[in-house]
Amino acid sequence: MAIEIVSKPKIKKGLFSDIIFYFLLVLFLIFIFGYAFLYFSTKNLNREINNLNEKIKKNLAEESLEKKLKNTAEKINAAKSLLYSRRLSENVFSYLETNTLQKIQYKSFKLDVGKGTLDISGVTDSFNSVVQLLTVLKEKKDFAEKVENVETVINKKGEVEFRMTIFINSNVFNPVSEKSSLTEKN
Repeated sequence: MAIEIVSKPKIKKGLFSDIIFYFLLVLFLIFIFGYAFLYFSTKNLNREINNLNEKIKKNLAEESLEKKLKNTAEKINAAKSLLYSRRLSENVFSYLETNTLQKIQYKSFKLDVGKGTLDISGVTDSFNSVVQLLTVLKEKKDFAEKVENVETVINKKGEVEFRMTIFINSNVFNPVSEKSSLTEKN
C-alpha cells in the first residue's frame, strides 16, 4: 500500500472578500479610535463643566454678598437721613421755643422738610400774642421766609386758637457735612 500525498488545490480568494475584510477592519479601527476620542473628550468637557460650575457658585456668592452690601448701604443711608431730619426738626423746634412768648401753647406741629414748611396750631390768651408771634416770625428772616394761611378763632373759653403755615428759610436746615451716600458711589 502506498501512501500518496495529495495536495489540496488552493482556493483562490476573491477580490470581493478582500475588500469586505479590509473595509470591516478599517471600520472597526474607526470605531475604536472614535470611542477613545469621545471618551477623552467627554472627560475634558466634564472637567470644564465642573470648573464653570465652581466659578458660577463663586459668582453667585459674590452677587449675594454684593446685594447684602447694597442692602446694608441703603439701611445706613436711611438711618442717616432719619438722623438728619431729626436734627433739622430739633433746629426748628428749638428756635420756636426760644423765640416764642410764654403765653402761647402749641397744640400741633407738622414739619415738611422737603417743602420747607411748618404748619402749627396753638392757643393763647389774646390776639395781641398772635400778632406778636407773627411780628417775631416776620422780623426773623433767618428763620421764616414768609407766613401764610393765618387763621384765628375765639373758642368757648375765650382763648384765641390760631393756625398758620411758616415757610422756613433753607439756612435753618443745616446740611450734613457728608451728604454723599454709599449707593451713589456704585
